[in-house]
Amino acid sequence: MSRGLECGIPAGSQTPPPFGCSGAVAQAFPALGLSLAAVAPLTVTVTPIAGGSDNDYSVTFAGAQSTSEKGALGALSITTPTSTTFAIGGSGTAMPSNATSGHAALFALFSPAPTGWTVTDATDGTVLSLTLVSTTQLTGTVTTAAGASLAHLALDQSGSGTITYAGGSGAPVTSWTLGG
Repeated sequence: MSRGLECGIPAGSQTPPPFGCSGAVAQAFPALGLSLAAVAPLTVTVTPIAGGSDNDYSVTFAGAQSTSEKGALGALSITTPTSTTFAIGGSGTAMPSNATSGHAALFALFSPAPTGWTVTDATDGTVLSLTLVSTTQLTGTVTTAAGASLAHLALDQSGSGTITYAGGSGAPVTSWTLGG
């Protein structure tokens, strides 16, 4: 897995306004025999958490027009052509751009609820959605634009979990990482 997040946070601001970021991820999916990668421009908004310390903020992000590719198993990665940009490395086939959005109560992998992440495929409306259900477990779904279930995910902090497809078959998930 390759991943990255780069943001231009305004200096000297206690509560930055929405600011521009770039998120990137590349992941091999052995059970599918392919790799997927995306680089997404994101608008990130941070909001102070009521009753929290001076450094406790909730985070929301949204973006459109991500660059996405699919390729052979292990063929894609994320590269950094400059210190502030990401690109997809390797040999893949371009896919239509997707919309990305999400939120986190704290900007950490297993932050308190509510925390979630959603990606919607611009071509056919397929939606991947992940939701934090405890401090160490995420669940997720993959659905069609009409809402029909394609798969359910259960992932834990140790890097393992399961994916169960709509037909009832399943597969283990190993060494997963959430990046953005």
